Amino acid sequence: MRFAPVCLILWFLSVSANANPYPKVQSYELKASFQPESSYMVGSAVVVFDPEATLNDSVVFVLHGELAVDSVRAGDKTLSLSQDKVYYPYDCSLIANRTAVAVSSEGFLDELEVFYRGPFHLSQVRAESDYMRIDPTGVYLRAYYYSPWFPIFLEGQVDGYSVDFADVLLEVPEDFVPVFTGNQVSDSVVDGTRRSRWQALDAYLYQAQCTARRFEHRTLGNVHVYCLSDPASLAGADSILAFVRELSDQFVARYSSKAEANEFHIMEMPEYGNISSGNVVGFTSDLWLTFDEEIFPKRTLAHELVHAFVQPPIRREDKLAALMVEGFPSYFHLPVVGEMLGEGWYDDYMIDVQEAYLTKRETGLDHRDNPLPAEKPIDQLTFEDISEYKDRFVLNDRVRLFLDYLRRQMGVERFDEYCRALFATSGLTSARFYRVTEEYLPGSDDDMALWLSTTEYPERFRVR
Repeated sequence: MRFAPVCLILWFLSVSANANPYPKVQSYELKASFQPESSYMVGSAVVVFDPEATLNDSVVFVLHGELAVDSVRAGDKTLSLSQDKVYYPYDCSLIANRTAVAVSSEGFLDELEVFYRGPFHLSQVRAESDYMRIDPTGVYLRAYYYSPWFPIFLEGQVDGYSVDFADVLLEVPEDFVPVFTGNQVSDSVVDGTRRSRWQALDAYLYQAQCTARRFEHRTLGNVHVYCLSDPASLAGADSILAFVRELSDQFVARYSSKAEANEFHIMEMPEYGNISSGNVVGFTSDLWLTFDEEIFPKRTLAHELVHAFVQPPIRREDKLAALMVEGFPSYFHLPVVGEMLGEGWYDDYMIDVQEAYLTKRETGLDHRDNPLPAEKPIDQLTFEDISEYKDRFVLNDRVRLFLDYLRRQMGVERFDEYCRALFATSGLTSARFYRVTEEYLPGSDDDMALWLSTTEYPERFRVR
């Protein structure tokens, strides 16, 4: 009997561990109708949960704190729910509407439909750079980490994951043009309302930004540019499209003649609206209007556009999947941008990359003093590690230094030949990467092992 309380505690902990009120989502179907003049939105979401998700008696999700849930349905049944305003660090207002839905009488449900509405005003409580809002000039919303405008089944300060946005319908007054992420499926105007339908598969929750302004819309192949209608903004759009055209020509010549840019969306944004979210990039008007003189937007565009040219199909299980999926696009635009900018820009940039890498190795902190994940050898980074390391550590510094090392060892002309040989394929594997690298840099096996299978960074590897 004396051990009964311990057993009871262990049983309770086991039950609690399995009773996760935030089940993982597999896919969303979203409909959002925006009323910019009144800073208001009406939304609905069909949420399909991951087949592996389990819980006992409730489902919990959050929305931006100004939004209220009208009802939640499962099939033809309306479920009971409760709503509370709670502290939520991943909302720009720091307040979320936490909704708990009772499902105990139904058992676990793999699909829910949520109906909600409310205003979405500017709040810079969390940071001055939080620009998310709906106002008479447009709709400026991000998603997880910023402004949950659709149901998010995660606690604050928990990493997000990828889902399928199987169908997203955005409705705005006809003089507004909405931009989501992924691919636009259709766009039509009916009775003064623009209906824009999108789909984004395998997209991270934070990528589900939603913007709508009185945009002029221009295209170049699969590249879409959205800007304001004044002459200066239109001139900026022309400069961006000219740069995109030159980039694409260079990428075709250097990497893959069979590839072309994926569908890509570039928007002129208000103050603090510099974003990179999946295949959507936003630049504030000050950068847009001075695009020809700016380096940051050129480098950003080049990084996003190069993906299609250096990413033949890659197996997620490949031991170099992280290198090839995210490491390659973090580097292969740089030599091209360097030649376009001239004046030693590339060499100076690689020195900056090296200095930042060495500092991160020494301190374990990023440039904002946030803790970094532990450094891993490149060939030990899995596909699942990409979201944690992307744009932070290893994939954006050690990988760049490694590929720059190959370029320095081979020489520029031979390196260009190497790139064409590497990407002239219908599928890329680590075996092909090692084989082509050995062909163009014979006797490099030992150095390749140090670069890829260890975290060592000897003096002879360093950028001078």
